[in-house]
Amino acid sequence: MTYFLPLPYTMFYRAVLLVLFVNVSIHSLWAQKVVTLSPNSAWHSLDYKMEVLEDRTKKLDINAIGLPANQARFYLPKEAVANFGFAPHDYWYRTKIYVGKVKNKDKQWFLQMHNTNTDFISVYFLDSQGKVAQQYNTGDNFLYANRPIDYHKFLFPIPQNAGDTLTVYAKTSGRYIKAHVFDLVENAQLYKDMQYSLGFLLFLLSIIFALLVYNTLLYLSILDSVYLYYIGYLGFILLYLMATTGVGYQLLYPNIASIANGIPVLTAIGSIIFAGMFCLKFLKVKDVLPRWVVRYMYGCVYGGILFETALLFLIWNNEYLTYIFAVGMVYTVVVSSSIFTVGVWCFLKGSRPAYFFLLAWVSLLLGVMIFVLRANGYVGSNFFTERAIAMGTVIEVFLLSFALADRIKTTEREKRKAQRETIEALRANEQMIREQNQLLEDKVQARTQELAASNEELHQTNEELQVTLEVVNKHKKDIEEKNQAITDSINYARRIQEAILPTAEEFTECLPQSFVFFQPRDIVSGDFYFLAYKNNKIIVSAIDCTGHGVPGAFMSMMGKEILNQIILDHEIYEAGIILNELHKGIRTALKQKDSNNRDGMDLALVVIDKENKHLEFSGAKNSMVYIQNNELQTLKADKMPIGGEQREMERIFTKHTLVLTDSPTYVYLFTDGFQDQFGGTEDKKYSIAQLKKTFFEIHTQDMRSQKLFLQNTFAQWVGEKKQIDDVLVLGFCV
Repeated sequence: MTYFLPLPYTMFYRAVLLVLFVNVSIHSLWAQKVVTLSPNSAWHSLDYKMEVLEDRTKKLDINAIGLPANQARFYLPKEAVANFGFAPHDYWYRTKIYVGKVKNKDKQWFLQMHNTNTDFISVYFLDSQGKVAQQYNTGDNFLYANRPIDYHKFLFPIPQNAGDTLTVYAKTSGRYIKAHVFDLVENAQLYKDMQYSLGFLLFLLSIIFALLVYNTLLYLSILDSVYLYYIGYLGFILLYLMATTGVGYQLLYPNIASIANGIPVLTAIGSIIFAGMFCLKFLKVKDVLPRWVVRYMYGCVYGGILFETALLFLIWNNEYLTYIFAVGMVYTVVVSSSIFTVGVWCFLKGSRPAYFFLLAWVSLLLGVMIFVLRANGYVGSNFFTERAIAMGTVIEVFLLSFALADRIKTTEREKRKAQRETIEALRANEQMIREQNQLLEDKVQARTQELAASNEELHQTNEELQVTLEVVNKHKKDIEEKNQAITDSINYARRIQEAILPTAEEFTECLPQSFVFFQPRDIVSGDFYFLAYKNNKIIVSAIDCTGHGVPGAFMSMMGKEILNQIILDHEIYEAGIILNELHKGIRTALKQKDSNNRDGMDLALVVIDKENKHLEFSGAKNSMVYIQNNELQTLKADKMPIGGEQREMERIFTKHTLVLTDSPTYVYLFTDGFQDQFGGTEDKKYSIAQLKKTFFEIHTQDMRSQKLFLQNTFAQWVGEKKQIDDVLVLGFCV
């Protein structure tokens, strides 16, 4: 007998069978994608083996993901690594692994995710019955201690007691680019990778840190703002690399998850801001390119500062984070492209610094390009592609450091060339004056002889005298015009001499409490003052060269050049040795050993070492006066000049050392112009004793008042008389 079920029951059973068939079919297809761990291999890539499900609701959990409807939504991407950009969704990844061949207590396998910047990641290992055998929850929104393995990447141990076949689910969410790279690695291989990978990464970061320290010291030495911007760029790029590689979260701020979330975009924008300022200053864009380019670049910098400020307030609000990161990426790309374009433009304009600048940016852009290609699955993930940005950045900062070094050499060459041209111009002017004077003397002598020979012919003589007068007047006019040209040239030489002297701002930077009273007798001066700061030492000197005016100016230019070589090039900082070398340099330059030239200079030189709290003094005929603890003291100079005749075998200058205490020490360096000036009611010299008394009376006043007092005192002492010598007084407090 045959039994038939009623129609409703028949339809119900058909529906059940259909669901079972679909479920079995799905699982049959899924069962084909199993990764088998082999004991002969220590690493397995999961490229093309991780299926993906996009959760736009962000509400699915591990229970919901097991429903047939959600299982059917998993698909295998066409790319090796699926890239979902900044999409604000959750993404589930699924794969199956067979561990039956590698079960060994001495060996442990791990699921590794290479993306270090992920806010949330949950990993589930399900046994063959579909039950969760092991679960991990971590990410940048958790404290670093929450990670299963202490490593800057994400590592998840694969359980060994959950059967031979495991189903793996990984759920990721966050604000960064969703392009996750997974692989399976055995513990021995992992530890080897840790040694090489983390060691190499720390090596690259240490290079950048070393360059940061080196350029900081260089900036403190020369106080050039381009180094300040480069230091800022190095600092931000170092923090950015540490943040994006996970090393920063591992080593610097493991207990502050909020910093780990925001620091990548903050440091990226900060590095671009300083890169823009460095570009403007280093390439001298305002001197090479149109004004609108300069305004555009400053607009990018100021816009970045405003954006960085806004980020400090918005980055803690998770609602806006995805959009903030997207805008930050757009800003970084736009400004980086602009900086590169400006560099190309300057290079085409013939800018030498742009050559190194472009090489540096090309290396960085190549690193970024390799990173983007790897993130999108166009190139494989290996030791070099994972560190492309870090290696490109290290090459970039190295090239920029070379560029800065080349800039220093170029500036020094230009400065020395200007000094040589100035000396040549002064020599040419002096030769012109001698020729004109000789010409005038020859013409007057010739005319006088003619007049003496024609006394008998008075009428003819008178006519000749009239002609002579006209000629002399014409010559006088010519000479006056030439003398005016010479005077103008000497005035120009004065501006050049003033340009090479230290400025008031330079004195204030090195010695905040200081003054310079400098009053040449003629247009140009034989007195000059010298200031240098290098290796935390300040060198100050007041120098009196032989002669006044143009001859003295020649000597001052020569002395300034030789002092630069001794201190800045040869890095000699001991006061006595500096004077010894200066004496040798002057005698060599003037060939005094083989000639009758006896020109030279008197000077007082001080080397201040604030770090070790002492002061060195050496003097050639000019002493130093200082006031310490309300007592005036004098450090005597050697009674021999720099240069000139030398009868002894070797001229050695004495070095005096003064210990600096916590109480202020007032130091005065001066030439002999003030003390030797005649004046007053009795028309006598001002005298060194009276000058010391003046220093003691005014030392408690501020530096500006001291300078004004000396100026007024000197003017009143000279009165209607003529200034007989150049006057130079330097005062400072340490």
